[in-house]
Amino acid sequence: MIKIEQAVINLQKFISGILFYSLEYSKYLNIPIILNNDLRKFIPRALEKYNLSENDFNIIYYNDLFFLQKALILDICTFKYINKKFIAKKYFYNYGNDINSLKIDYSKKKFKNIITFGDKEIGCKVQYHYPLCLNFKIFKKDLNCPKNNKKDRIFIENKSDINSVTINGVKQGLIRNRKNFFCSFDILRYQKENIWERANRLIPECKFYNKKIQYINKDTYIDSSNLRFERDWKDYDVNNFISFDTNKNFKDFYEEL
Repeated sequence: MIKIEQAVINLQKFISGILFYSLEYSKYLNIPIILNNDLRKFIPRALEKYNLSENDFNIIYYNDLFFLQKALILDICTFKYINKKFIAKKYFYNYGNDINSLKIDYSKKKFKNIITFGDKEIGCKVQYHYPLCLNFKIFKKDLNCPKNNKKDRIFIENKSDINSVTINGVKQGLIRNRKNFFCSFDILRYQKENIWERANRLIPECKFYNKKIQYINKDTYIDSSNLRFERDWKDYDVNNFISFDTNKNFKDFYEEL
């Protein structure tokens, strides 16, 4: 068994926004990140948006049992698997992955060593209000995109239909995982219908890169995309965010518990 003081743990086998959040929280807290080995091939692409190389992160690809004092878990996939490979004295769990987090209250269950955090503003049943934020401190400010002499290119993301993702009407598939994604469009047209998003990254990132945003909302409930569209990207910078529960930033909250 490998003993580590603390780490961010991401056991997903596929690239998603959680990989970026995991990298960003690892650097923000200055703690190791333990990743599923299947994510190794995605790391070079994931790091394209940061002013850092892989050597600037303490990345561990797990192949053994681990014992930690503190484990930071940001997704439900990792949380479901965690007890098979990892033992920790304290689990900090971002509970808010799906619609169940609006109904189930983990504080009423017998998980004495789990501390739940998430976005109370959109109804997550968590102990502490700390929505997932982005670590803009490590982002590249200039992506060195080639000049676009054509009219504005529109990236359409319809959250109810992944197959409808297009740029100027041309289907793009999983374009958000492609190289130089933010150089490929000028306007984000975000369409939300019959979907609930707990920690939208795309909208604050587009604001950071000065992209125009067209927000089309056909839902009646509030989720993270609504709030992040209404607010400045700086409001969701983990380096700035202060919880109304604790009056502390996430780092102080995490270190003091």
